[in-house]
Amino acid sequence: MTGKIFINYRRGDDPQAAGRLFDRLQDIFEPQQLFLDVDNIAPGLDFMRVLNERVAECDVVLAVIGKGWIDARDATGARRLDDPDDFVRIEITSALNQGKRVIPVLIGDTPMPHPEQLPEVLRPLARRNAVRLTHERFRADTQGLVKALEHALAEIEEARQELAKAEAERRADEQRRLQEAEAARRAEEEVLRRKAEQEAQERAEAERRRLQEVEAAQRAEEEARKRKAEQEAKERAAEERRRIEADARQRAEAEQAFAVAKRANTIAAIEAFLAEHPASALAEEAKALEATLFVRQQAYRHALTSDDATALRSFLRAYRKGDDADAIRARLRLLEPRPARSLRQPAIVIPGALAIVFAAAFVVWLDVKPGPEDRLIPPETSEPAPPAVPAVPEAPNIQASAAPTESSPPAPQSASTEAAETPAKIVEPQAPNPDQVAWNLIKDSRDPDQLRRFIDRFPESTHRGEAEQRIALLSSAPPPPAATSAPDPHELARSLQFELQRVGCFKGDVNGDFNDDTKAAWSQFVKLTSVGIPNAVSSDAINAVRSINKRVCPLICRSGEHAEGDLCVANPPPKPPPRKAAEGATPAAPAPRIILPPGGGGGGGGGGGCRNPRMHRLGGGAGCGY
Repeated sequence: MTGKIFINYRRGDDPQAAGRLFDRLQDIFEPQQLFLDVDNIAPGLDFMRVLNERVAECDVVLAVIGKGWIDARDATGARRLDDPDDFVRIEITSALNQGKRVIPVLIGDTPMPHPEQLPEVLRPLARRNAVRLTHERFRADTQGLVKALEHALAEIEEARQELAKAEAERRADEQRRLQEAEAARRAEEEVLRRKAEQEAQERAEAERRRLQEVEAAQRAEEEARKRKAEQEAKERAAEERRRIEADARQRAEAEQAFAVAKRANTIAAIEAFLAEHPASALAEEAKALEATLFVRQQAYRHALTSDDATALRSFLRAYRKGDDADAIRARLRLLEPRPARSLRQPAIVIPGALAIVFAAAFVVWLDVKPGPEDRLIPPETSEPAPPAVPAVPEAPNIQASAAPTESSPPAPQSASTEAAETPAKIVEPQAPNPDQVAWNLIKDSRDPDQLRRFIDRFPESTHRGEAEQRIALLSSAPPPPAATSAPDPHELARSLQFELQRVGCFKGDVNGDFNDDTKAAWSQFVKLTSVGIPNAVSSDAINAVRSINKRVCPLICRSGEHAEGDLCVANPPPKPPPRKAAEGATPAAPAPRIILPPGGGGGGGGGGGCRNPRMHRLGGGAGCGY
């Protein structure tokens, strides 16, 4: 026997009777024909829709009604049958609305509910014939219910079969009607097709004649346009050739002029090139070279005014070749230590003469941004390559120094005379204020961030008010329109390579190619900093590297060298064993004590916190405070 039975009951209202009824029905019907509980509704589903679907799958609904069925209350004291979301009410209402056969099953002496006791939607239940199940005659009562169910399911199945038969006959009639209509449509289409083919042939013939006439006219017109286009193409080709030749001549002149300026290697030559070729593709490279020469010139000028051998050696570590390097070496030889003048030597204090070098390096860092000019700077290696050697005009002035030369050494003095002399205090020349030099170089800048960095670097400067006024003026100006195009991946990769090279992780060429060396450098940076950015070629990744102002990847030096800050320098030679002093000889004076000014550290081994890697190679150790 087919058909499904849905058992509706309230769990708090005599559930034992519902369970006994279910067990009894299981002895008669197949398990798949019985539905007792709907308690496995998945989260997120509409329980109203799920209950309606479950009821729709059944043919007969048994509404089990006990003594507490009418007056069952919820936690708030409201009657459950009055709650639209009550499962019992939803199931019975759905069965009544769908026209299912609903059989009230009264447990014990429970009376049949009156219509006025039920909600409006459940009042049709009071008119349904009920079945009573008593405890004493449970088996006999259920037997009568089983017969009623079998009879009801048989009637439902018979009605379903009749409905299916009527539906089949309706579909057969519809199919015959469609076939007849299809045959008539095909016959009509065949007539129309033949007529359309005849008309199409006539139109095709007329169109063919018309096209022949049009084609002849078009050939004549096309021939005239072709001759005219060939003439115009020849003229444009000649004009483009003349333009390319002119551009080539200008580019060749610019390259030749830049080559001459690079060979001259002076600021004046670079400025002359920029004045003559301001829009050249080599202008950025020339500006970078000019900034490099400016820093070296400033370093050389102030090295000449210093009597500190450490500062001179720092200059030579950064700039090893050139006339200025030879002049500094000659000055350094003049400052070689001589026999002690007394047993007590005053401490040598490094003055603030190099402050202007640091200020110049700071200003260059403000003005020079990562770009194509970085190709002038070789990538960091175990030994920094010497930069270009400028022909600094101050080099010959070394010869005019008041210090004695090697060709005329000073007359020797006796040890007793030197011991009797009073220690003299070394007086250094007065250096200009670093903030004044930095302000002269950036006072016309239109970059508010550059002016803010000046204020952060020199908070007590007399030019702070003027810088703040210029920042306010530039900030009030309307911002430039935002770029609508997406960033160039090649340019992003080039910027990432530059920043990774700055923190010591990338050793290759900054060419914008996101190759294996770049990927390995990025992986090493992520491993050492724990940066969580999935896409390396992005603005977020570049800003993450740019936010770090110190070396991240360790500096690896070759054998025989050791790291000093961000440079590899040769290991000092082993000290010779001390010789025994001759009997009666004067003991040697203690080594001079060098006191470094705050923030200073020479040019070669400092610069651990410099954001611009150019400063490491230029020797600007303390000038990169940013």
